[in-house]
Amino acid sequence: MINARIQSFRQKMMEHQIDCYIIPSSDAHQSEYVAEHWQCRAWISGFTGSVGTVVITSNKACLWVDGRYHVQAEKQLKGSEFILMKQGLQGVPNFIEWIEEEMQEGQTIGFDGHVMASSIYKELLHIGKKKVLKFKMNDDLMDHIWEDRPPLPKKKAFVLDTSYAGKTRLEKIRDVREEMKKLGGESYLIPNLDDLCWLFNIRGNDVKFSPVVIGYGLVTMSEASLFIDECKLSESVRAELEGDNIRILTYDYIKEYLEKMDVTSMIYTPALTSISLIKALKPSVKCIEEEAIASRLKGIKNDTEIKNLRECQIIDGIAMVRFIKWLTENLDTDQITELTVEEQLRLYRGQHKLYRGESFNTIAAYGENAAMMHYAAKEDSFSHVEMKGFLLVDSGGQYLNGTTDITRTFAVGTLTEEEKLDYTLTLQAHIALARAIFLHGTTGPHLDILARKPMWDNGLDYKCGTGHGVGFFMNVHEGPQTIRNNNNNVALEKGMILTNEPGVYKAGRHGVRIENTMLVVDAFTTECGEFYKFETISYCPIDLKGVLVERLTEEEKRWINAYHQMAYEKLSPFMTPEEVDFLRSITIAI
Repeated sequence: MINARIQSFRQKMMEHQIDCYIIPSSDAHQSEYVAEHWQCRAWISGFTGSVGTVVITSNKACLWVDGRYHVQAEKQLKGSEFILMKQGLQGVPNFIEWIEEEMQEGQTIGFDGHVMASSIYKELLHIGKKKVLKFKMNDDLMDHIWEDRPPLPKKKAFVLDTSYAGKTRLEKIRDVREEMKKLGGESYLIPNLDDLCWLFNIRGNDVKFSPVVIGYGLVTMSEASLFIDECKLSESVRAELEGDNIRILTYDYIKEYLEKMDVTSMIYTPALTSISLIKALKPSVKCIEEEAIASRLKGIKNDTEIKNLRECQIIDGIAMVRFIKWLTENLDTDQITELTVEEQLRLYRGQHKLYRGESFNTIAAYGENAAMMHYAAKEDSFSHVEMKGFLLVDSGGQYLNGTTDITRTFAVGTLTEEEKLDYTLTLQAHIALARAIFLHGTTGPHLDILARKPMWDNGLDYKCGTGHGVGFFMNVHEGPQTIRNNNNNVALEKGMILTNEPGVYKAGRHGVRIENTMLVVDAFTTECGEFYKFETISYCPIDLKGVLVERLTEEEKRWINAYHQMAYEKLSPFMTPEEVDFLRSITIAI
């Protein structure tokens, strides 16, 4: 079926005189998780991971994925014409380098300009000038062959009350305009859905796992506009927005509106803005390329959000402990599968009135499946949990008072010495980052080495980041802050939320990950400056059955004991006596 789709696509390429066509994973808003309408890369390749890029020529079809998906993609592409390009490995070109090598003078590169980031287009333009290549960006060829392509969602938007958000939309618009003044910009384009929903204090159900609504935002010094399918707005939501002088315009009008705009300058973020929107601006408009204003403001949580997040993490921690109790009591029944693990987690989280769904597709991975960082069990492909090895469970919830993301790896039976060592090193890596104290101005890449050192000392590494930002009842992956080995120059600020998730992944054997969510807080101030530290705000015991205790330092033991004592104190007041007894048993000091 996949090969047939490739051939149909090539036929359309020929008809449109396109020699090379790029299909990214993104939607028109450069989202990580996208509505079904925009899942073109998954449809044509069969690869279901959240990130990847397909390039099709007259005689080749290639898929680029990063280290998180190397194992998964290899399995899902099996039997198809697709060539897997393991991005990040030595000697593997990125897709732009590959295109430059493959393309001949005068040939044409095609893509859908509505979903292609302007930052990627710039890179393509660079190689296009060197080889005198042509571009066609107005042809969405997928529409010609994807006969039952899902339509754009039309679900209702709803207002997020300021008791959760902490700031009104008018206060946020005011803050955005202050930043616009600093940048000397007359207007600011907001194409990404999480920034849009944050700014206007709205949420929706248009994208699975992310409580966002599809639309665009535009802020000038005198107006704030929301471009949205008006069927999404109830009378009350529309009245509230218009009561704050938010101008409502139709979703499809954004490009025409930009073409007509009479402004001198536009602030936008190339990585978040499709090239079709930038091409719509008049040539006279000065384009100011900046890291997204709203993303920076959103990344630093206000006091109300932080208060809510701490409460949200307690709710989620209780659900996690109930799940661990269920797992412990049922391991010897031979009835536990990866799918039942997912079901139980949804059941326990769903018991709370503020729960609004999963924050991403739960990764319940037993044994060798856990070596795939973003593995997903399916009804026709899943494993039973046996009384040996590891079960890795990476999951999270969306609540009105926050978003959670937590991973625990459980020793479900007999472990090998290799498994014990890998688990212990992962725990040591996690603790090393959690205990960090750092000077104001420090970036995530500066701290990434702290988590990797225990790994590197033992000849191990993980081909992914160590941590990412987390939204507030929003995207589980949120920028601009990250902790990974890259060139991100965004300094970590008080109020930022990040995950701490080092791991070990060995294809065909096992995977280990331990993940908590952390808040950047004050540590102390000296004559050398202001120092920060991390406060761990995930409250769930860490399985110690796989730990080689003799390898732990006294500082590491103290951290584990303090963390478990905190988890017990946070969660026990809200649990039944039987649950408290169980919680006490898994938080005993070592």
